[in-house]
Amino acid sequence: MSLFLLEFIRGSRAGQVLRLHDGRRWVLGADPECDLPLTDDGVAARHLRLHTDSENAVRLELLEGRVLVNGRPSGSSSLRAGDVLDAGATRMLLRAMPPSSLDVQLLRTSPGYARTLLFEAGPQTEVFGDITAYEISGGLGEGGMATVFRATRRRDGHSVALKLLHADLASNRQVAGRFRQEVEVMKSLQHPFVLPLLDHGSVGGLHWLVTDLCDGGSLADRLDAQPTRTLSLEDAAPLMRQAAEGLAFGHAHGIVHRDLKPENLLLHRGSVRIADFGLAKSFLDSGADALTATGEFGCTLEYAPVEQLEDFKRIGPSSDVFSMAATFYELLTGQVPRGPCPPSMVGVLYVIECPVIPISRCAPWLPPALQAVLDGALARDPADRPPDGAALFDALSAVLPSP
Repeated sequence: MSLFLLEFIRGSRAGQVLRLHDGRRWVLGADPECDLPLTDDGVAARHLRLHTDSENAVRLELLEGRVLVNGRPSGSSSLRAGDVLDAGATRMLLRAMPPSSLDVQLLRTSPGYARTLLFEAGPQTEVFGDITAYEISGGLGEGGMATVFRATRRRDGHSVALKLLHADLASNRQVAGRFRQEVEVMKSLQHPFVLPLLDHGSVGGLHWLVTDLCDGGSLADRLDAQPTRTLSLEDAAPLMRQAAEGLAFGHAHGIVHRDLKPENLLLHRGSVRIADFGLAKSFLDSGADALTATGEFGCTLEYAPVEQLEDFKRIGPSSDVFSMAATFYELLTGQVPRGPCPPSMVGVLYVIECPVIPISRCAPWLPPALQAVLDGALARDPADRPPDGAALFDALSAVLPSP
């Protein structure tokens, strides 16, 4: 699968590059309300639309303007890498490259090249950190906000994970703010069971951070590798104890994670590392927003307590306790506490209306004392749960098998 870039080679945006991905539709035209406004002569208000389709091709749709493709008039059609498009006085070149090579090339070239990707952000001057200190060897995964790469630190050969904010989101203040917030939170949390921040920086406004490369994947990966998609209590107990201890450390430093789930608990040399602090915040602050920049709830519904949707601004450590207990519930039973979301039910109603299934129904073989701790941590009322990670750690330590 290729990544398509639209390079502007003539006109007011000459030298800038638009990344086309994930099926997003881009309307180009003279209207300032267009996704990408063009101020050149001969450009209609809503001149054309571009998007990638399910077959990984770029589709051109004519709206109000005339477009030349390789010098000839064109209607709505599929485009190929190498095609040159003329819309009025704007000229564009469509290029394609493998998904990771763009970022590899970007990291090996000047900061000025990175700035060309920030077509919405305007002139950028911020450059700190040395991203060229890392040699990228491949991709580890891509989310809605960033891509994570496998890389090597050049000076000592240490394997790391390099997280790079998507260039076309860098001008979105909320997204960039979440990324910077993740950096600040990770800088304040140095603990054996929290994923450490090794380095971070910005190249022309393109934000990046570096962490250890965890060799064991995530707890979600570990579950998926099991025939029953569960762990024995003997295998799960040390991981539960470590995760609760890491959570206690975060809470002691005033931080709530807000998105704990198996995917965000990584494994490195047999130990847990709490990761992905993009939604974390100080629970002493006010004014938190329940929605992400894309308008979605800033949490994962299967692991979220009711208050995280009803009163997001007031969530505290006990909300993390619920999500962590929901993760432990899945480790031991293979299912999430509320069971599968009914097809007819909207996700938010699933959290509000579906009760937690007592763990004794799914795993009656677990010690009753452990069942009581997990059921208590999954109580609907935050006041009925352990108040924070330290209390959860203490409660679990009293009932889990000895290390």
